[in-house]
Amino acid sequence: AHSKVWHNYNRNFRPHQKGRLSITLGSHWIEPNRSENTMDILKCQQSMVSVLGWFANPIHGDGNYPEVMKKKLFSILPLFSEAEKNEVRGTADFFAFSFGPNNFKPYNTMAKMGQNVSLNLRDVLNWIKLEYGNPRILITENGWFTDSHVKTEDTTAIYMMKNFLNQVLQAIKFDEIRVFGYTAWSLLDGFEWQDAYTTRRGLFYVDFNSKQKERKPKSSARYYKQVIQENGFTLKESTPDVQGQFPCDFSWGVTESVLKPESVASSPQFSDPHLYVWNVTGNRLLHRVEGVRLKTRPAQCTDFVSVKRQLEMLARMKVTHYRFALDWPSILPTGNLSTVNRQALRYYRCVVSEGLKLNISSMVTLYYPTHAHLGLPAPLLHSGGWLNRSTTKAFQDYADLCFQELGDLVKLWITINEPNRLSDIYDRSSNDTYWAAHHLMIAHALAWHLYDQQYRPAQHGVVSLSLHSDWAEPANPYADSHWKAAERFLQFEIAWFAEPLFKTGDYPLAMRDSPTRLAVIPWGERKVLKWIRRNYGDVDVYITASGIDDQSLENDELRKHYLEKYIQEALKAYLTDKIKIKGYYVFKLTEEKSRPRFGFFTSDFKAKSSIQFYNKLISNNGFLSETSSPRCSQTQRNTECIVCLLLVQKKPLIFFGCCFFSTLVLLLSITVFHKLKRRKFWKAKNLQHIPLKKGHESS
Repeated sequence: AHSKVWHNYNRNFRPHQKGRLSITLGSHWIEPNRSENTMDILKCQQSMVSVLGWFANPIHGDGNYPEVMKKKLFSILPLFSEAEKNEVRGTADFFAFSFGPNNFKPYNTMAKMGQNVSLNLRDVLNWIKLEYGNPRILITENGWFTDSHVKTEDTTAIYMMKNFLNQVLQAIKFDEIRVFGYTAWSLLDGFEWQDAYTTRRGLFYVDFNSKQKERKPKSSARYYKQVIQENGFTLKESTPDVQGQFPCDFSWGVTESVLKPESVASSPQFSDPHLYVWNVTGNRLLHRVEGVRLKTRPAQCTDFVSVKRQLEMLARMKVTHYRFALDWPSILPTGNLSTVNRQALRYYRCVVSEGLKLNISSMVTLYYPTHAHLGLPAPLLHSGGWLNRSTTKAFQDYADLCFQELGDLVKLWITINEPNRLSDIYDRSSNDTYWAAHHLMIAHALAWHLYDQQYRPAQHGVVSLSLHSDWAEPANPYADSHWKAAERFLQFEIAWFAEPLFKTGDYPLAMRDSPTRLAVIPWGERKVLKWIRRNYGDVDVYITASGIDDQSLENDELRKHYLEKYIQEALKAYLTDKIKIKGYYVFKLTEEKSRPRFGFFTSDFKAKSSIQFYNKLISNNGFLSETSSPRCSQTQRNTECIVCLLLVQKKPLIFFGCCFFSTLVLLLSITVFHKLKRRKFWKAKNLQHIPLKKGHESS
């Protein structure tokens, strides 16, 4: 029937009407249970061929039913004659395609073949391209549904439309699929076949219970109108790139998580006084030569192999700062000061001091928990962890020890990393979450006051905590309640800890009223910075960890793109919004095996190409035009490091110089004193021999 109509139009109407004609075919999409399993992949292909290929193959293919169907349905499937094949083949001027809920239900009509149904429109379009020679495609029906009680705030429909349209755009831009149109289903709520009036699919809401059947535009209608006006998705949130530089004292850093200390130096050859003979031809073991003692030297920081490796990587990065975390259980295994691992403290001191020799200052994090590992000493963990108030005092004692041992070298301290995410470990449905967070905040405050009162006057450092922050957008931008929900998300995400510390000393009102959480989207760094400034004033801001999982082991283009765009937003915030950004630390230096790939170096320490890109940003101190040059000299940017380096490297010489100078001053003082005393003595003696004038008699 279709082919006869097409031929009729082609012969009698196309010459003067100049139109095009096709047939709309609907389909689901299906993906294999096991992507590497050949049988599962074949079942998915059979499913698509049996549904979409049933009509597409005769019209857009070779004029016959798919081979899978002919073999499987041999006894019941009609056969095409050669004339019918020629009649049917090619009777479509474009591929008209329908993809929506009606293609997925009722489920018993779908040829799933034990595989997984998917809503990936981009993949279906790619399948059509591969099967039928990249035809021009018109999407004649697409959309989703809402329940019958939903009126104009159809947020789910907006989300699905955004998702489908974005997949179509990706198919056009990245896969070179020739989609030339898109049609949303449908204009009005109506009778939805087997679902009757239990679902709504219209862009306009219809009140079926009123006589007038009033029609009101839904949020999805307003959203679709916006997409049409912009002809896609414009980056309204992003402004054009800027050229400029950060301040000369800006911290360009790289972040590492917890550094596990080496228990013993990995290079003992200089500290072991014994001589060994290597039995090369026998058992290949080392045998000590008795009675021989060799000259040794004191232990050095570079005896730690991991320290040397870190220094090599940091030197390649050309950063000015290195952020890493101490391992609390390694330093205080019992959780109190009764047992202090001095070797661990020496290791961390080596990391800091050796970095200073390369003009790299350290930002040290005292406590770095993760979702998988709470990071507390075992006794504290067994006594309740952060649900026990005594853990706050234990943290204060631990911080006190670290300030004593490392504070002369470290000027940037982070007490706790992302405490607003640590609380997720505890059950959010009970009060445990909020008690754990409360104790974390008390622990930070105790450590801050301790440093402020006892150490800051001599060490001149700064202390803060690192808060995780995402930016939230309203899921439905046309609903006022969603804007309020997005703001409430930020109250939970950032203000939960920032409000008590930077502003009121108490939790934000939104948390005391109604706790909730929403999904977040990955952009918005500049908006977060502006939100912080708007709520907490002109505070100094360090971006302490920012990075992306790039699966490439060498040419990590995604990480370069991420660095460029996110640091651009930070530069706009500094230059345009006048936000006091003091430093940017990229997460992270090295990646671990079987983990997301966030590192500049692989787990076996191979460098990735993004290092050179970050090097250029650091050397330019931002983004320079072709005609401009850096305005900050290396001396300006490393003043603090040079002073620290001088103190660390020349400490014995400085001590000797001070002693020598003091001795010299003392000797000079004694010499001058004795000279003055002798002069006074001779002057008095000479006065006794001076003759008196006439007329004067001694009495």
